[in-house]
Amino acid sequence: MLQNETKPVYPPQHYNNPMNADNYNRTYPMMNMPVMSREAETQKVKGIVQEIYERQKDAVEFHRSMVDMFDFLHLRGFKIWQECRVKEETEKMQDIQHLFIKRRQSMLGPTKVQQYSSVIPHEIYVHTAKEISHDDISKETKRVMKEYLKWEESTLDFYKKKMRELMEIESYAEYIDVRELIDDTASEIEFLENLMVELESVNYDSSYIQKVQERFITEFGENQHSRLYMRKRARLNY
Repeated sequence: MLQNETKPVYPPQHYNNPMNADNYNRTYPMMNMPVMSREAETQKVKGIVQEIYERQKDAVEFHRSMVDMFDFLHLRGFKIWQECRVKEETEKMQDIQHLFIKRRQSMLGPTKVQQYSSVIPHEIYVHTAKEISHDDISKETKRVMKEYLKWEESTLDFYKKKMRELMEIESYAEYIDVRELIDDTASEIEFLENLMVELESVNYDSSYIQKVQERFITEFGENQHSRLYMRKRARLNY
């Protein structure tokens, strides 16, 4: 370059510069989003998990009402089945609280008043168990099964909604927990639907229902529940 030659002056590349602030924000919009504080994140997650916790409380009460209903109908095997479900739902509710304390150093609040509809009709309280007929066993078993399926399907929809909410705020640990609840609920629906098909095939015959309840005494006995309990608790021991 000659001694007296001046350097050419170029206009600033404001709009073409890929690292320009405006271009950067348009290219990477997520990087420009406000970062949620740890405390704000915990409160957001807590609100969602609190709803799940309350749903589990309702599930416990729902299955307890089924225990009482089957007890009234003299269906011991069905009663044992639902007692097993009460234990499992209670464990899930306790696990939700335990995991939240361990992860967030915060405790979920007391549950609200129950939201579920009991499977026990009000008119049954004026009758005695001695009055139960074979037709009553058939009719009430069919009704309770339908109520049961309706409850589980609504629970599945609820969990799916909460799972999406947790994913949106990137709460992955709680997301995995709800995913497990979804898998459990889907399995329960599958079992219930197969049982209903079986009972429908005999038109909910009371004699056949008696045979099923004998099968349930073996399938849902205490030893069976203990093995399930130990398997599910293994991941919580930390």
